[in-house]
Amino acid sequence: MANSNNVRLFPGVPRTTGIDGGGGPPHDSDMNRRVTALESKFDGIKDTLNAIQVTLTRIETTMATKDSMHAIEVRTAVLEERTGKLATTRSMSIMVGLAVAILTLAARWNDVVAHFTHP
Repeated sequence: MANSNNVRLFPGVPRTTGIDGGGGPPHDSDMNRRVTALESKFDGIKDTLNAIQVTLTRIETTMATKDSMHAIEVRTAVLEERTGKLATTRSMSIMVGLAVAILTLAARWNDVVAHFTHP
């Protein structure tokens, strides 16, 4: 059976003589500084997460729901139907042209009748 003093948990890493014996696993004398640094970073992360949570709450209160989106779709469909029935530029120009032709014909009716009745 092998001597337990010869077993190395971390090959290539020098052994230490005690908890504060010189850094490196399994006992790191720099552990307090490292834990303090991690704790201060964690506090920053907590602040950031709280700010994100506030922003998400604000977004959630103003974002559209499925029901409100459905209502918008219905209103949009009604508007599309109504605007589809409106006269287009082409149809309006045809109607104006016909109106001008009818008014011209009415104003010159005597001349038109005279043209076809007198040889």
